[in-house]
Amino acid sequence: MTWALGQNRLKTRATLETFVSTKSKISSRNASTAFTTSRAPELDATTGLPRFNMPLELGLDLGCKRYGKSYHQEKVILVLDVNRFRYRDFISDIAGQDIERHGSREQEAISAVRNWLRLELDPRLVITPGGATIYRRYTTFRATLPTICAKLAWDIDDLPFSDFSWAVADWIANNPLPKPETRVRPRRA
Repeated sequence: MTWALGQNRLKTRATLETFVSTKSKISSRNASTAFTTSRAPELDATTGLPRFNMPLELGLDLGCKRYGKSYHQEKVILVLDVNRFRYRDFISDIAGQDIERHGSREQEAISAVRNWLRLELDPRLVITPGGATIYRRYTTFRATLPTICAKLAWDIDDLPFSDFSWAVADWIANNPLPKPETRVRPRRA
């Protein structure tokens, strides 16, 4: 998620300093819309019970969108889950929301977030590379992350979200995408 957002010149800020961001606030010089993502609950490995942090946060966001101030009502929300319609088994009231499948695969999650953002971002301000391009760059970044961590004396196995986000932003800034070609339509006489 952080990677797909970063490739679109958006910055994530974790609500809580955790190893995996369950909710992010996103800002950009060119984007003023608040984006929120949530995933359906996963089962706790020890208890076998669902963990409801993310559905709780999603519920709060949906409540803010419906009953909040005007800037809350501008929220756009994407829900990612392993299977697109799995929610029907445990939370029927979520029908009508954007629910996308990630299939427990990073490439699918990146493409889902990219495609969702593409609909929300002004193409005159943000050029959005395709999901496959973003994923290829992500795999290159992941291969260099141990070196980045070593240079900064960070423990890659105990990397806070804020440090990971900084590494993503720094790598993207130092490895920019090539500028897309601008095609000018010839004038008709």
